[in-house]
Order: sequence, then C-alpha cells, then structure tokens
Amino acid sequence: MIDAIKHRGAELCSILFFTIGGHRSEAVFQELEERILAEHPNYKGSTVIYFEGRFPVASPETPLRIKLTGTDLLRHGDTMAPEFLESQYQNPMFPVERCTIYDAGSRAFEPEVYLEDVLEYWKAVLALDPLSFADYLAERCPLLDPNRFQNVSLRELAASQVQRIEQQRAFFSH
Repeated sequence: MIDAIKHRGAELCSILFFTIGGHRSEAVFQELEERILAEHPNYKGSTVIYFEGRFPVASPETPLRIKLTGTDLLRHGDTMAPEFLESQYQNPMFPVERCTIYDAGSRAFEPEVYLEDVLEYWKAVLALDPLSFADYLAERCPLLDPNRFQNVSLRELAASQVQRIEQQRAFFSH
C-alpha cells in the first residue's frame, strides 16, 4: 500500500484500519511508522479499530488444553465489546470454539481444509470427557457466566459438532 501511494505521487496523512484480530495489527503499523514518516512527512499516524474485540493470540505458554499457537484468536482479556460477549450466549458452541474467528483463513479459501481442522478440534474436545462444560468455558472464555447456559454437556455438544461437520465433509466430497 505504501509503495502504491508513493508510485502515484500521493501523500499519506493517516491510516484508519478496521480489523477482527489481535495486537499484531498495531505492531505492523508501528514497524512501518519510521518508513512512512521518511516518505510522507505530513503523516499523522495510524488508528486501528477492532471489531468485536482485540483478541490475544495463542502462544506456547497459553494455558489451554487445545490450541493452535500463532493463529488462534482467543476470547480472553478485557478488550472485548460487551455486545460480542453477549452474543456468545446465543449458542454454547460459540464460546468454546478453538478460535474466535475462522473467516480469515482456510474457511474462506480452502473449505475442505477448514472442515478437517474444525473436525479435529471437536474430536479433541470429545476426548476431554469427563470435563464439564463449565470448566471448559472457564478456560476458553473466562468472562462468561456458565450459569447462563442451561445444563450443557460438553460431551454432547462436541459429539453433535463432530456429526454436523462429518455431514458437511460428505457434501464436499461429492
């Protein structure tokens, strides 16, 4: 983007960036700031606006039973919009998914790979039996109240997801 602006002879004054993501978005702009200022002396800075929240990314130190480090956006911390947190109560599957969003990766470009990935996750959740839904919810999305989910069985939820995803996989294999 910076090269394209320079090539056109235009002046870059600021950047307003909207994202569903984590702190890496800010780091990218901070890394580029010196270059931008050198090429665009009237540059005032960048603003990153997070839709739904600013989600941390799983690392090897993240205390989760199941995670994909470096890519999984987690429902942790206090930088989530109240509306996003409230939306997690719509379905008990939402807050215990491995990643907060999948839309930016394989789901959009490689649906078969995405389905395999999510199937593998739910099979791993199924293997956590006899872990309770409330305990797993506390690990995956600690700001939510498990009492607002009425008697959810983690085993039944995971088994239902496995069955649903296997049906979707069958659709793609035809």
